[in-house]
Amino acid sequence: MTDEQKVAALRSIRSVKARYFRCVDDHDWDGVSNLFTPAASIAYGAEPKPRAVAMAESAAHMARYESVHNGYNAELYVDSPVSAHGRWHVQDRLYRRVDGSDDLYNLIHGFAYYDEIYECLDGRWLIAGLVFTRTRKDLRMGVRKTSGGAGWWASAISEEEP
Repeated sequence: MTDEQKVAALRSIRSVKARYFRCVDDHDWDGVSNLFTPAASIAYGAEPKPRAVAMAESAAHMARYESVHNGYNAELYVDSPVSAHGRWHVQDRLYRRVDGSDDLYNLIHGFAYYDEIYECLDGRWLIAGLVFTRTRKDLRMGVRKTSGGAGWWASAISEEEP
C-alpha cells in the first residue's frame, strides 16, 4: 500500500468511529448497525455477540439514558488494503432522569476503550470486531444538566461558514 492509501484508510476509519459515537448518542441503532460488517462480532460485555443481537441489547439498555461519548487517542494500524485494527479510548457520560423529576439526573461518568478490527468491503471501511472494556465508572446522584440538549447553538451557525 502507498502512504496515500494508508492515510485515506485511516481517515475513513476515523470517520466510521465518529459516526458510531454520534449514532449511539442519537439512539440511531440502524445507523450504528450499518457501520459493522454483516458478520461482525461485538462484545460490550463478557461474551461476543452477532451484530443484530448486540444492536437490540444496546438499544434496550441505552433507551434509559441520554449519552455523550468522546473517543480519543486512537491507535490505528492498517494491516493491508482490506484490513486494519486499533484501539480507541473513550469517556462517556450517561444521564438517567431521576424518577418524578423534570431536571434531576443520575450520572455515570465512565472511562473505557474499544479494541476493534476493521475490514474494507466494496471500498467502504467497516467495523468487523469490537471489544468494549470499561476501566472506570463514577456515579453521581441528583445532578442537573446545564443545557437543554443538542442544537441550542445551531441558529448561531451559518451553513455557509467554513
